[in-house]
Amino acid sequence: MRLSAIMLAGFAFAVWAVPVWAAKAVPVINITATAEQKFSPDHIVLHVGKPQVLRFTSASGVHGVESKDHAGDAGLRNGHSSESRNVQGSVRDRMRTGARGHGADRGSEALTPALRCVSGAIFGALLLVLGCAPAFAMPNFAQAYGVQCSTCHTAVPTLNAYGRYIQRSQYAYLDATTLKKAVPVWVGYQANYDSQAGPPDTHRVIWGNLAVHLDGLVGDNWSYHVQQWLVSDNQGGPLDTAWVSFNNLFKHNGYLAVGKLEVPAPSPFSQWFEIAPFATAEVTVGEHTYELDANRWGAKMGYLHNSVSVDVAYVGSDADLNGATDFVPAAGKTLQYRAAFMRPKNPLEFGVYGAAGTFPISDGLTDRFAAIAGYIQRDPTNGVPGVFFVYQTTHDSYPMAGAAGPANGRGYTLNVYEPIIKDKVVIGFRREMTDDGLGNVNHYGNIDLTIQLAKYLHLYTEAGLSGSNPGNGVDRIGTPAWRAFIWWTVPIARAKG
Repeated sequence: MRLSAIMLAGFAFAVWAVPVWAAKAVPVINITATAEQKFSPDHIVLHVGKPQVLRFTSASGVHGVESKDHAGDAGLRNGHSSESRNVQGSVRDRMRTGARGHGADRGSEALTPALRCVSGAIFGALLLVLGCAPAFAMPNFAQAYGVQCSTCHTAVPTLNAYGRYIQRSQYAYLDATTLKKAVPVWVGYQANYDSQAGPPDTHRVIWGNLAVHLDGLVGDNWSYHVQQWLVSDNQGGPLDTAWVSFNNLFKHNGYLAVGKLEVPAPSPFSQWFEIAPFATAEVTVGEHTYELDANRWGAKMGYLHNSVSVDVAYVGSDADLNGATDFVPAAGKTLQYRAAFMRPKNPLEFGVYGAAGTFPISDGLTDRFAAIAGYIQRDPTNGVPGVFFVYQTTHDSYPMAGAAGPANGRGYTLNVYEPIIKDKVVIGFRREMTDDGLGNVNHYGNIDLTIQLAKYLHLYTEAGLSGSNPGNGVDRIGTPAWRAFIWWTVPIARAKG
């Protein structure tokens, strides 16, 4: 049986077999407590000096949080409390190497018959065992809080509204005392497959992808995240992430981070369940390729309070440590920003992002570029699929050597996705178009299926489509590329208590 038929059958079976689950009623429980509190969907931290049992009443949720009994103790802490801080428990990670190593469709090779049969058998078996797969969140924050993946994720690593709020705070809305329960080190391993793998590594299967992560809080005011690939694409790996953030600006509503960090952009550009990178964020105009979804060396400042989220960064190189001191503007520098409306309990987020900078052209001249885009993201809720939409415009003053004039481009991204089978499976569809302003119009598409196989173990599969439109109005879809990878993440030790 062909793999495509198996995947389509799986999609059809999942959509037909799974009913829309009604939202569970929230229990009403009484409360008597006066201590400072931080709330989360499944967790409550009391900042008191002795063990207590907390019971609170919430017909519609206190600050949007479900009612729950909680018993425990925490050390006395001089904290800060506001509605915007009532979120706990997030998992941060980046899945970039697998996607970057196997990006656009190349060639027209098909899957081997043996792989078709094996893939079909595995997929069929997975459908049978999904009901038994446990749902746990990522280490090490999840370990410390004892929460499930769904607290902050629609599908690991895709963040929901809670997770995005934690991400925007640089983890500042977590509790340092709680995080001490878990060792702040974990490892991730990937095995990748791409039916149309191209240079520099033409191997269809790549077993060597191993990364080490270090992330957490230091007291109330500092947070950090380091990700080092020990092996990437069967070679020595790069430094993916390395930043430290001071989080006590604007009365703990702002931060200043330095290092190799995520540029200000919509969360899906860095945390998404699909394998292919976003074409709009990485559009190439002449000699210049935009990096609107990259990790780059620089500094970033942000503000997050109630429903307002704003961040801006000045960034340069995306290289390893050798790029940390590259401050020459002519080498390519970018001022990037994002402003959005978002709340931890509201599935809707919308905003704008953009960038302005310089890029060196091969003839010694400089391209001055700018991009601006609007975006909207809505999490899947109550049987309505999730949506992520971007419309972006670009301007390059001198896109290539000998260019007669500027290039004004445009593009869009549309993603529709839905969790099924007790939220252990997510199916998604993406459609993209890029027009570089030089007469090159490209269309991209992919269908994705993500499965949580077990605790800390996820399978990602994708049927990728690409094509080109030279201006005749006909959208020509290219040969499908089959991609997949297994991602295993594990903490190095058990949590305390």
